[in-house]
Amino acid sequence: MLSSLKLRLVLLLIPLIALTTGAFVVLTYLASESSRDAAILKTATTTGAYANQFDDRLQSIAEIAEGAASAVATLRSISEEDIYRLLRNNLFKDPMIYGSAAGFAPGAFEDRARFSPYVYRTRQSIEQIDIGTQGYDYTDASNGQSEWFVTPSRTLRPLWTAPYFDEGAGNVYMVTYSVPMLHDGAFIGVLTVDIELTQLRDGFSGSENSGLIDFFVMTPDEQFVFNPLHKEAMGTTTLKGTLEETQQSNRIEDIRALIRGEHPTVASRFFSSVEDDWLFASKLQSNGWIYLAEFDHAAVMADSEEVRLAGVAAVALVLL
Repeated sequence: MLSSLKLRLVLLLIPLIALTTGAFVVLTYLASESSRDAAILKTATTTGAYANQFDDRLQSIAEIAEGAASAVATLRSISEEDIYRLLRNNLFKDPMIYGSAAGFAPGAFEDRARFSPYVYRTRQSIEQIDIGTQGYDYTDASNGQSEWFVTPSRTLRPLWTAPYFDEGAGNVYMVTYSVPMLHDGAFIGVLTVDIELTQLRDGFSGSENSGLIDFFVMTPDEQFVFNPLHKEAMGTTTLKGTLEETQQSNRIEDIRALIRGEHPTVASRFFSSVEDDWLFASKLQSNGWIYLAEFDHAAVMADSEEVRLAGVAAVALVLL
């Protein structure tokens, strides 16, 4: 009689235990998924904040060029010495600025055919040249390094150039912010500031606790402005080429979808050949460049993993 009663109790408890265990499993899964989604959202927000920080740095440099352009354009007369002094001051205002130029339109300065004073950093000092007579024909659109003058002279709008090698002047891979100079409404030239590509890291500092491994910056046409995998000639690298080098060619469409905002994150393996990490993207407001940040998957998911382990422990206690 007693054993029969025990059997009935066991038979009654088995479904109850099964239901309870199932409920714990489902709740643990839902909590883990919710925690995962929260971790992704948090990291996407962090990426946006880092991109804004980087963008703010670029904009502060752009403002230096804009102020100098306004100063030159509004003066009725300015000497060659004054221009070189102003350009040197641009370098002193921000250590991230590699060089600064004032490229005058033909005949706009003392009727010279070409005149573009340029100052730039070397390891020992600050040097100066006239690009127009000592460098190259900056008015020639076909030479591949005159976008900084040619485009603003046509559009009368400031721009950030694509990366290029400034052969004959700065002689480094750089990007340039170029501002048109107008006098009485007429175009007289451009005022520029240059950033050497390897110095772009100085415009950013991430949190050690965020899980950030490293970041990239590229133009909308997928040319890298900053690529930590290619420190020497990073201005020549592209998204497609870098994915091929890291054996991730099959992920290019996923990354493009990420940039378009169709995915919150995608798997990536730029800095690890063993396991996938997570790539996030954010667009810079000032020039449309794309900021790509790769985060350590385990660091991002640390909170979610704690939730999962807590659920497993709870189920184990119930079964015991």
